[in-house]
Amino acid sequence: MSTTPAPMGPLSSQVYRALLVFFPPRFRAEYECEMVLFFGASLRAAHHRGGLFNVLFVWLVAIIDLGQAAVHEWLVSRPGPGHYAQQLGLGLAAGVAGGLVAGLGARLAMRGVALAGGLPPGFTLLGTLAIVLAGVIGGMPFGVGFMPLRSLLPGSGVWKGVNYGLLLFLVFMAPPLLVYREGEAGLASPLVGLALFAPLGLAYGGTVALVVQRLERRLHGRAAAEARPAFQWPTLARQILAILVFALLLELGVLGAISISNHIQSIPTGILRAGRAVSLPYTFLRDGNQWLINLTTLGYFGLASLLFWGRRRSPMARFTALALFAFGAGLFNTGASYYAGLFTDLAPVRAAFHALQVLGVSALLALLYLFPHGRLAAAWARPLALAWPAFALLWLLAPLPDPLTFTVIVAFFVSGVVAQVQRYRAAAPAERPQLRWPLVGFAVAILGFSLVALAVLIVPGLKLPRVEGLSVTATFGLYMLPWLFIPTTIGYAMRRHRLWAT
Repeated sequence: MSTTPAPMGPLSSQVYRALLVFFPPRFRAEYECEMVLFFGASLRAAHHRGGLFNVLFVWLVAIIDLGQAAVHEWLVSRPGPGHYAQQLGLGLAAGVAGGLVAGLGARLAMRGVALAGGLPPGFTLLGTLAIVLAGVIGGMPFGVGFMPLRSLLPGSGVWKGVNYGLLLFLVFMAPPLLVYREGEAGLASPLVGLALFAPLGLAYGGTVALVVQRLERRLHGRAAAEARPAFQWPTLARQILAILVFALLLELGVLGAISISNHIQSIPTGILRAGRAVSLPYTFLRDGNQWLINLTTLGYFGLASLLFWGRRRSPMARFTALALFAFGAGLFNTGASYYAGLFTDLAPVRAAFHALQVLGVSALLALLYLFPHGRLAAAWARPLALAWPAFALLWLLAPLPDPLTFTVIVAFFVSGVVAQVQRYRAAAPAERPQLRWPLVGFAVAILGFSLVALAVLIVPGLKLPRVEGLSVTATFGLYMLPWLFIPTTIGYAMRRHRLWAT
């Protein structure tokens, strides 16, 4: 009888674990570890009994069992067509009700904007019916969209709908009110428009959630509906505060994505010359740049949103999302001139955006030093962490030359990546998979930023005119793309390696 360990045991376990990806996610979360341990024990026992032949036989049986069990689990766990039809019907019905409420509210809000703009009040039956009908038609697809998204939304019961309505308002209604200001939206100040139209999103989302809740109770009984927790003022206050912080940062992100769109038609002259040298048409460069910008900005804030709500019990996960939001809001807002239509004096706006950039870089640096436990990754980083506020204050109060600013920022960012490498090397074997991919994301993002900063400093043709400071690295799609690696790799570590799961 052989007493030597089975050959390629760790590799066999890794291959077996990889094959479990064909099982439903809930099944893997509950049984993956036990199945891998049982397979490893079976493999060792087979090797002790008879060597390679028995090992191959165990593998053959395991593959057959995995195939049969995977098919069975998917058939058992997957809802039937009736479930999806029912969810579609619930979403459509709730969307109609929410759209009716939002349409009536929109009619009142539009009259309020007209009054604020000095126009006489007036309603027509045909105009009112048209707006209400538009609300109902537009409310149906968003009602259907609420059904699969509600499990990802914070809160419970009607609060899920309120949060959903808030997100819809921030993404689809706030930018036109603040930026484009077409039609009646241009009759009054943006603040009046926001004050009148903001409740519409909340009313729509709350109505959708309430109708879904009532219909599910009628269909399945009260036991199947979502249980209502006992009302507690502290819990409600914390939830409202979290929603307000999230809404503010998301709004900055959405406006940042829109502000970058001002530069979509502008491509650095150096990129244009390089494109012409290889016979790339201008439309290809322009459209590719637009897709990259949308991918990076909206993907960045979307992934950060999932981090924000995905691990609500982990303070470090919440801090990570806030840091990414703050950095993205500072980096992706590319200049106060974008808001010239809203403010007569742009000096305070420029100062605010400059302060936002300083805050964003400081937040990302703190994340590099503290990720993922909230403690400094290395003892030698303490003096650097204390030195950064001095430079940040100097950067905030006095405009610094771009070469000096980028040099200092890159130096601190690189020190943060080095600290993360040291943390990874000192981590326990079980913790390393959770740290590996975020470390790759940090390294790729900082390396990409360093190369872009160096390139735009050395080659003026790679920089857009009338854009200064940190914004020069966020006005062209390829320049921004490396930053998407940070939330992507952190999200992968959360999903695949249960980062912050406990």
